[in-house]
Amino acid sequence: MRRVLFWATTGLLLAGAAYLLMLTQRAVPPETVQVQRKPIEETLEARGRTSLRQTFVVTAPLSGVFVPEPHREGERVHDGAPLGEIDRLRYELEREVAQAELQRVEAALAETRDTAPEELLVSQAERTVESLDHTVEAAEAQTDSARSRFAYQRDYLQRIQNLFERQAASEDELHRAQVDATDAQVELRQAEVIERALTSLRDAVALLPPTIQRLIDRRLLHLRVLEAERLAARKRLELAELNLRRSKVAAPVSGVLLEFPIKTARTVVAGQVVAVLGRPGDLEARVDVLSSDAVQLTPGTRARLAWRAGMEPFGTAVVDRVEPEAFTKRSALGVEQQRVWVHLRYDAATLEQLTKLPAALPVGYELWVTFILRRHDNSLVVPRTAAYQDVDGRWKVQVVVGGEVRERTIRVGIVTAREVEVLDGLTESDRVVRVPEL
Repeated sequence: MRRVLFWATTGLLLAGAAYLLMLTQRAVPPETVQVQRKPIEETLEARGRTSLRQTFVVTAPLSGVFVPEPHREGERVHDGAPLGEIDRLRYELEREVAQAELQRVEAALAETRDTAPEELLVSQAERTVESLDHTVEAAEAQTDSARSRFAYQRDYLQRIQNLFERQAASEDELHRAQVDATDAQVELRQAEVIERALTSLRDAVALLPPTIQRLIDRRLLHLRVLEAERLAARKRLELAELNLRRSKVAAPVSGVLLEFPIKTARTVVAGQVVAVLGRPGDLEARVDVLSSDAVQLTPGTRARLAWRAGMEPFGTAVVDRVEPEAFTKRSALGVEQQRVWVHLRYDAATLEQLTKLPAALPVGYELWVTFILRRHDNSLVVPRTAAYQDVDGRWKVQVVVGGEVRERTIRVGIVTAREVEVLDGLTESDRVVRVPEL
């Protein structure tokens, strides 16, 4: 009895299931869409970041204690704005010492260069020598005259002595001849002494011009030494003034402080970074794409920018340059990829919008970049789900014709994840199955 009841219950359940199945097997018409004429774009999407084409690194030009101005990162500064000073008092003192040394050397030069007194003395000595030459000549003539007179008086005395011995001359005449001879001899000796004295004086005075000239020459030699010292003093002063100017560290351009690491007085060495600046006009977007995608990008390729995928774009940019060398990057799955950096230049409106953000210079912000590889403004378009490829790679759609669904081969152009551009095989009046049954 139990077996009969089991089989009866089972039969009833199967019959009910069959009945329900028959009720649900009603014909459901396929969902169709109208072929549309609209713009279509072929795009390439990638993550990127805001960047700067160039930054301006300010380094300490000198070693010393750097005293910074009260700046902070993100602050706008103008060209020439002071960023700090390095040992300013020390370099002011060095300049003053260099100025004093230059003044000393120039004073010594002025004193050494004035040879007028020595030249006047040389001129006077030469005139004195010339005058003494004439005086010596006169003394020599006087000596010659005294010598002749002495010779005459000596001969005359000899004749008188001979006559006196023969008693032909008186004793008085002899005495007078002796006195005259003695006077002539004294005059000769006096003339010779005067001549020798004048000659010695002339020779001594004649030594003055060459001696003074040698002194002048030595002064001129010292003058050249002083001129070399003046040149060195001027160079020291120039170096001191240069160091004094360089001790004032200033912004090289108008821009925004990206880095300002030294906030309090600190000893720095020459070449140490004290600030990094960027200019808003140098903002750019930088994207790394697969090298296989980079070959599709050329300077001038337009792109839309958004802060993340799916957001409304906030601006546009164009490809400025594609770097020639790729680099290897490991993906999140551990696959090595060859990627290439692509640099984009913002248009004016986008750049202005970026510079008005709370961050005065947004650098390193993540972007979602959509490159527009191709765009056709008036194309026949069907949903991507409506088109499919057969085993031979031909593109097909299912078209509703007279209430029947028929398969039709089409020629496609741009194919995206959502839409397909139809170049041939459909018209605007056609309707296609959105999700065809294959």
